[in-house]
Amino acid sequence: MCAGTAVRASGRGVARRRRGLRAAAAAFLPAACGLLAGCLDSKGIDPPVDRFFFPTGMARTAGGRYLLVANSNFDLRYNAGTVVAVDLARVDAAIAECSGCCRQARDEASFLRTEATVVVGSQVTDLAVAPGGERAYATVRGNASLTWIDLDEAAADGPGLLTCFDAFSDARRCDGRHEVIRTGDLWVPAEPYALLVLEDWVLTGHVDSGDVALFDVSGGRAPAVVRVLDQFPEGVNGFARHPSGDWLYVVSRDSSRLYPFTVSMASRHAGEGPAVSSAPSVAITSNNGGADCRSLAFSPDGTRAFVANRDPPSLVVFDSTPRADGSPGFTLLATIELGSGPSKVAVQPLSGGGYLVLAVCFNAEQLFVVDPDLLAVVHVLPTGVGPHAIVPDAEARRAYLANFGESTIWVLDFDPRSAYFGQSVLSIGTPEIPSSHD
Repeated sequence: MCAGTAVRASGRGVARRRRGLRAAAAAFLPAACGLLAGCLDSKGIDPPVDRFFFPTGMARTAGGRYLLVANSNFDLRYNAGTVVAVDLARVDAAIAECSGCCRQARDEASFLRTEATVVVGSQVTDLAVAPGGERAYATVRGNASLTWIDLDEAAADGPGLLTCFDAFSDARRCDGRHEVIRTGDLWVPAEPYALLVLEDWVLTGHVDSGDVALFDVSGGRAPAVVRVLDQFPEGVNGFARHPSGDWLYVVSRDSSRLYPFTVSMASRHAGEGPAVSSAPSVAITSNNGGADCRSLAFSPDGTRAFVANRDPPSLVVFDSTPRADGSPGFTLLATIELGSGPSKVAVQPLSGGGYLVLAVCFNAEQLFVVDPDLLAVVHVLPTGVGPHAIVPDAEARRAYLANFGESTIWVLDFDPRSAYFGQSVLSIGTPEIPSSHD
């Protein structure tokens, strides 16, 4: 961290340093997966309220005071996962004390509002905050649920920041009313993975079936499953919304196409449930028959689309300017080579206008920074072990990167005026790798 200008390098030195950690993780993960079915409901050890443990999802609160982090409990060390709140004012203070860059990792407990931590099911996969900022939602594979959490960013008392129970609970565990598993005869499909939260709807994507579950949350009502869409291929693992607001998109790890559709409120008011319309899928032809799309992001004005494709590892760029009738239009512009295992792509706005594209590569342990005007990689940053989720923070001119494999969160500087632009200026959490246990 803070070691000078980022370079276009493979990160081999970092890779050598972490070879032992990766080997330990590789040896453990199959055993953890085998234990999954029998251990999710274990009465074992309660999860800590002041630690990261295999973070998978992050979301910034609407007012920018907190970063919410979902801890997945991937290695099943505990009997549940958690959602914790990182106080971003404490992050600001720490970086200021370090004159802009903290060279040593910091223990996460001092950055967390530990009294606000809530306990959710194991194997959380994604986390998002409602546009109005009044709720957070999490997809939980352990109990195949959409879990929702009331969020009060201005709460006078710490415990009131996050709540998912009707009465005060010392355990702060989400109750059944906040875990949506079924509504009437409609069940949430197995293996919820991806999450998209809109003003009136919440969508979950399911990697086993390819189903997309649609929840009605209009008017602040409790989420209710109103439809399950089954027209997508297996492996749904990402959503995006075009900035125009009408068209939604699905990406799948079993396909090299984008799947556009819309959801209409009109028929719901007639008592018939939501109406869904689809447009022809978009082929990612530059990948020559490749597959495994992992993430999609649009430029702020909607004129560019960026697709992270895992096989082959690449960032595919389209002109996504809508046609005259408002329907999606996609014209291929470029295919940019990435490191192995792309997992997430995000757009990082810059002060004074413009933006960069951030592509996280899980296996390569690298973050690729792409200039959308040059259509070229301008930086490659070595990351922690198993980088996954990334959240841009335009107001703070930063981004937050979750290193799943070592249970840390990095703060990345994207202030063009900073001497540390494009670098990690704070590592929160002590790197930790899974270890086998009974």
